[in-house]
Amino acid sequence: MLSDTQRAALAARLRQGRGVAGIPRRDPSLTELPLSSGQEQLWFIDQFAPGLPTYNIAGTLWLDGDLDVDALGRAFDTLIARHEILRTRLDSVDGRPVQVIDAPPPPTVWAVRDLSGMPAAQRDTAFEAEAVEFGLLPFDLAKGPLYRSRLVRMTQRRHALHLNVHHSVFDGWSFAICVRELAACYTAEVTGEPAELAGMPIQFADYALWERGRLDGGAVEEMIAYWTGNLRGVESVQMPTDRPRPVLQSFDGAVARAPMGADVLAGLRALSRREGTTIFVTLLAALQVLLHRYSGQDDIVVGTASANRSRPELAPLIGYLVNTLPVRTDTSGDPTFTELLARVKETTLAAYAHQDLPFPKLVEALKVERDASRAPLFQIGFTINEDPPQPHEAAGLRISVAAIDAPTAKFDLNFFMQAHDDLTVDVAYATALFDAATAERLLTSLRELMRGIVADPDCRLSQLPVMTAADLHNELVGWNSNTAEFPSALLHGLVEEQVRRVPDAEAAVLDGASLSYAELNAAANRAARRLRALGVGPESLVGVHMRPSLERLTGILAILKAGGAWVPLDPDYPADRLEFMIEDADVRVVLSDPGLPDLGPTAVVPVRDWADGAVATGNTTTGATTGNTGTGTGTGTGTDGGGADGDNLDLPIDPATAAYVIYTSGSTGRPKGVIVEHRQVVNFVQGMVAHWPLDEHDRFLQFASLNFDVSVMDMFLAIGSGGTAVFGSRETLMSPPRLAELMRAQRITFACLPPAVLNLITGEPLPDQRVLISAGEELSSELVRSWLRPGLRLCNGYGPTEVTIGATMMELQPDDITPPPIGMPKPNYRAYVLDRNLRPVPVGVAGELHLGGPGVARGYLNRPDLTAEKFVDDPFVDDPDARMYRTGDLVRRRPDGNIVFLGRIDGQIKIRGLRVELGEIETAMTAHEAVAQSAVVVRDDPSGEKQLVGYARLVPDGPGVSVADLRQHLSQRLPAYMVPVHLLLLDAFPLNASGKIDRSALPEPEVGEGADTFVVPRTLIETVVTDMYATLLGLERVGVQDSFFDLGGNSLQAMRLITRLRTDLAVDADVTAVFLAPTPAQLTVLLREKFGLEDVEVGADGLDAALA
Repeated sequence: MLSDTQRAALAARLRQGRGVAGIPRRDPSLTELPLSSGQEQLWFIDQFAPGLPTYNIAGTLWLDGDLDVDALGRAFDTLIARHEILRTRLDSVDGRPVQVIDAPPPPTVWAVRDLSGMPAAQRDTAFEAEAVEFGLLPFDLAKGPLYRSRLVRMTQRRHALHLNVHHSVFDGWSFAICVRELAACYTAEVTGEPAELAGMPIQFADYALWERGRLDGGAVEEMIAYWTGNLRGVESVQMPTDRPRPVLQSFDGAVARAPMGADVLAGLRALSRREGTTIFVTLLAALQVLLHRYSGQDDIVVGTASANRSRPELAPLIGYLVNTLPVRTDTSGDPTFTELLARVKETTLAAYAHQDLPFPKLVEALKVERDASRAPLFQIGFTINEDPPQPHEAAGLRISVAAIDAPTAKFDLNFFMQAHDDLTVDVAYATALFDAATAERLLTSLRELMRGIVADPDCRLSQLPVMTAADLHNELVGWNSNTAEFPSALLHGLVEEQVRRVPDAEAAVLDGASLSYAELNAAANRAARRLRALGVGPESLVGVHMRPSLERLTGILAILKAGGAWVPLDPDYPADRLEFMIEDADVRVVLSDPGLPDLGPTAVVPVRDWADGAVATGNTTTGATTGNTGTGTGTGTGTDGGGADGDNLDLPIDPATAAYVIYTSGSTGRPKGVIVEHRQVVNFVQGMVAHWPLDEHDRFLQFASLNFDVSVMDMFLAIGSGGTAVFGSRETLMSPPRLAELMRAQRITFACLPPAVLNLITGEPLPDQRVLISAGEELSSELVRSWLRPGLRLCNGYGPTEVTIGATMMELQPDDITPPPIGMPKPNYRAYVLDRNLRPVPVGVAGELHLGGPGVARGYLNRPDLTAEKFVDDPFVDDPDARMYRTGDLVRRRPDGNIVFLGRIDGQIKIRGLRVELGEIETAMTAHEAVAQSAVVVRDDPSGEKQLVGYARLVPDGPGVSVADLRQHLSQRLPAYMVPVHLLLLDAFPLNASGKIDRSALPEPEVGEGADTFVVPRTLIETVVTDMYATLLGLERVGVQDSFFDLGGNSLQAMRLITRLRTDLAVDADVTAVFLAPTPAQLTVLLREKFGLEDVEVGADGLDAALA
């Protein structure tokens, strides 16, 4: 039975038709020999990153027996003379690469490295280190030779011959030819008999010429049509990385290795036979499942190798003939593994049936977006070796081969599987992206996955295991073991407890007025009785239409004491939004400030209606009845539980009663009210008071708007600890200098501020500040560094309203903030990182954050369908009533269990098929010394295409920066597709009521500045560069915003552009300049700033005047 590879090769051979002529030998008179497509690609990579060992092929030939060193040298010389490619250099003529074949070199004389005198352990250590060092020695492709060898004596009868050959003249198949023919030549030299080697039908240069002619003809059109259709819309597999991708691909790497087990291999082979496929296809399918589970993507592309030696004259040829095939698999629909296996089999057969198109030509035909930070089309490779090592016998010498593991990486990840008696998997990984622990974890996941496939191949992909039992325990239990016992209490009971404990302590202060706990509690009790008289009871929703004040704090406590729940109604909100909230919540009583508009329901104005005492009772408006949340028990009888007017009411209120309803933005534009109960808030407050710890000596800034639940923390951490709540007017809070002065004057010790506000008061002396929490927005590393100092506990907090204020946090340290994590669950909270099927994901893998525990809110007011969708059963605890909230936020775990926020799942951005993290761009912008704060948004251009727009607020009195300089700064740190099309410099960012950047209020970029608009050259350098583009690409006109590659330029033409720059402008740039600055405008900035070219504006009088 034919293998899949044999079937594909046979189909490809038959498709070529009968009577196809063999590859001819070249005309001996040819003086300029072109490179093959594969060689041209490697030559370009070497121009891009010269002198790197990434494409070295290194191995060791173990020579056991009595070695004739001189005979080995002569055998080696015969091999070099037999194969022209081993005497070939890759040079260039006028920017075009060519092959140069040298005459055979002088006879080889081995300088034997003798390690035989060392102790065995020391010898082996030295040998391994020297072998790796040898394998990393770089080649100069133009000077050659492109091979080197070294002979090492380990013992008298054991030697090692190291070979290191550049991939441009060699491949894995070539290594086998090399060993086989070297053994034959050595035998001939020792015995004196002729070597049993057939004559060479062609040489590699003949093949390169033949390939070039074939590709210039019409034979490739059908293959291009296939690949174009097959790879249309393909996206890169976005594997989770430990570090952001560098602007230029780094080829530094390392190798991790793990056995999968002989039983696993046997099971996979049996499955392959049962499903009528090969172990190659089965292992490829398993790898693609792993990538699917790690990336969360359904469209998975992996690169694999084709030997490309279907023609008989190519079989004995040493050279770089191997071709790369992208195998694309659709994992959507959650198929079983056997169903996926059938898909992979089909796509693999089709790929091999069209394997004759060289990969560089495929990239060129697809017009792949050029990105200097990654390989084109795919970044994950896969190779399998099923052939067990076969030693060669040569005149009493036994020759076996071993690889030299060099720390290089051609791709992000490159999997090599050896399927002999056992299944061993090596993964070469880019160390710029991945840590060793991550690569090892990946192999562990692959082993668990393969075991799961063997156990149940009909299991759906989402249910196959990718985590060990220990990893699952960490995710579900170990990192959620922060349980604490707190006494049951009501929220307003916290103030009553402080009256018993510290009655005269200052509870709240605003400007010159203050209240002690005894005064605050008595005033709230009096007010609660008035609210009871208005019908307020358990589950009644009472609007609070007030600005920050002592009366507002008293009113909120009064609502709670009466059994009701407060609903913030911001005086600055639009009338129609307030009207919707009042109607949706059935609000019938509103606490209001004097002079504010009448909202419809019964209005109580505390400063007018509760006028006796500090915040005293007075005449109240009667005749109102209250609304409720639909689950309450309030009767509105007006009873107060007995006692004097200022005494506690002591009403029988259940801790599961609603405490507040806060409206948050809805995805449909309709706000939704979140119902939070007493018990949920009390759990949060008690946990935080114990954690920091907090007491009556702490003073709490009341910064957050009442519309946001951070205001609940501001108020009730003060009340829960016996500390002081410090209020300020909106005018004070929204003025950075006044805010800082308030914090100093009031000796604030605890504050929670959004990053946008922290940014504005950076550098302000706050000597009393003990705890500072950042929340509400992503916190940048740069901002953290500017705030970290001894005596200040800086914390990054996270938590949606639906889980009561804050669910996770992390106290930040200087060496642990890239990026700042959102930490671990707070007391009694649970945090799970899950995939879309609610299964835990491995460490480092992006998943949706789900939050459980007693902080999970009741749900959404009047939205049962949405409540059922977002508040789901928690399957990971024994309590049948336990629920968890689906946050919609994308996060990942660090190995230590801390959680890193990545963004919104429904807000992921893709530019030209590549996922873009806006936070990464913002970080790069703020890394510029002149930028104090940044924001990046996505807007549609006039044609409907998504484009990035960046905004920067500059450091006051700082060094300043131009848009061009900032663009160049970003180009040196980000891939081209992540550099915003528009950059705007602002004096200040618009802020919303909570102090966050109001992104909807950021100004639109001016129309006409987009990349699609033709812009004529404006300077002399831009004129020269656009002329070069037009000449090289055969275009009539080029605008300064046109990308070299979007205009049709390829890698070879980019090299010719570099040659022109060197010839015409004496600029010694390399090809990376074109990738980093692909438009004439960007390249002009680079030439001006980096290479010192002087530039002159081309004014209205035209080019001749500028030249004059």
